[in-house]
Amino acid sequence: MAERTIPLLHITKMFMGVDGISMENGVTTYSDLEARIAELMMGKSAEVYAVFDHSKLGRSSLFTVGPVSSLTGCITDRPLPKDWESLLSENGISTYVV
Repeated sequence: MAERTIPLLHITKMFMGVDGISMENGVTTYSDLEARIAELMMGKSAEVYAVFDHSKLGRSSLFTVGPVSSLTGCITDRPLPKDWESLLSENGISTYVV
């Protein structure tokens, strides 16, 4: 049902919780179905924000949702390491520490 409905949506901002985010594998999750639905929703979203705590950084779950470069921004709980700041900045991705 989701695969039939999502193409009809117009999403301005998508906030997506992630199970892992790594430079090699991008945004990841443990569920194949969740990854597929998130991927479809990202394609229909003007802006995509990954929401994660510091423990998810540099980790990979089973299924890739998309590359880090597909994000508009990252919302996290601690300042990111310099290598992550550089990667995100180079890709025009904003970082918000809350």
